[in-house]
Amino acid sequence: MLYRWLCTKGYEVIVEQQIAHELQLKNVKTGTLAEIGQLADLAVVVGGDGNMLGAARTLARYDIKVIGINRGNLGFLTDLDPDNAQQQLADVLEGHYISEKRFFFAGSASLSARLPETHQHRDK
Repeated sequence: MLYRWLCTKGYEVIVEQQIAHELQLKNVKTGTLAEIGQLADLAVVVGGDGNMLGAARTLARYDIKVIGINRGNLGFLTDLDPDNAQQQLADVLEGHYISEKRFFFAGSASLSARLPETHQHRDK
């Protein structure tokens, strides 16, 4: 499990509260995504592009790097291959990575009788 591996490497790990509950993790430090954004240096998102976008929407407000382990179908936004994630993450933690800055995009759409919907996207 990723949590235990990171702990054995000496890292302090904060698990998102809902994930800790769903995985029935006991005696782990938990926090909201916002708290993780405030406290952590790196957020590791396990899932597909949707999970990555959902987490990035909250984490974009904070000075935190975000990396994803692909567990979805496409993996356009997730960087790490699940079969090699542990070694690839070890490389990242040792400083072997290239950081990409992403831009923020906001837009709105309106259908005649409905109020405009506003959507935001921030590429970081």
